[in-house]
Amino acid sequence: MMATAESVTLTLEGATSEMQELARAATSRVRDRSIVIYQQFFDVTPIDVNQQPWSPLMPAFAVYSGKMDRMTYSAERDGDAAYLRTIELSTYNLFTNRNAPANGLWTDSDTQRRYPGDKGAARMPLYAGYSPIWTV
Repeated sequence: MMATAESVTLTLEGATSEMQELARAATSRVRDRSIVIYQQFFDVTPIDVNQQPWSPLMPAFAVYSGKMDRMTYSAERDGDAAYLRTIELSTYNLFTNRNAPANGLWTDSDTQRRYPGDKGAARMPLYAGYSPIWTV
């Protein structure tokens, strides 16, 4: 079994028609923008009477960092003839699709495709599996 990094899809259910219009208008601005998802822990029932409920226990920390990819939206009628609207945003990170054909890896063919004549990655195959011997 091979470890892979899956893309993350964020879903907003119960969106309004105005939200869908905003999503439709923002599709081109969303692609390839950075996204960071944070997690925060709160103290719901503090022991100290001077402390407010729902006060943060510690600073928020990032649990996911990536780029926004594609935003889709849908509207379906439910049994009451009302619309159930959904907006989905798919994201990817540095490790998503690493098994895809090289187009950003340190290979000579990729470097030549982007910068013809560049010799910077020409010797990379020589160093595959190379372990230097360090003298003391």
